[in-house]
Amino acid sequence: REHGAGAEDEVRWAKAKSADRAVEKLTRVYHWDASRLLDLARHAIVFSTLDDMLCCLHAIAADDETTVVRVKNKMAIDFKAASSAGYRDLALNVRVDSEQTRLLGLEGHVCEA
Repeated sequence: REHGAGAEDEVRWAKAKSADRAVEKLTRVYHWDASRLLDLARHAIVFSTLDDMLCCLHAIAADDETTVVRVKNKMAIDFKAASSAGYRDLALNVRVDSEQTRLLGLEGHVCEA
């Protein structure tokens, strides 16, 4: 935990999307454009307060190696929560350009966080 993180903030690690499901999504939704497949690992950071979430968002935005490409904000006041049975979240699409991602050839990959 980082300094200032709430007592109940946590990272929830998820299993990677199965190869079968990834291929299904590629064919049905993305028409074989693999660059659009962003959610192979659906990890989540759960915050106990909005202030804790905002602190994390500011840290991500300030990181020189990370570029926020897109924000899907289901926390917005105009989001129709009934469409998701009341579920709300905030998903970021980010690109990480670091020494490690360059070594792996992943610096151009966009992932969902």
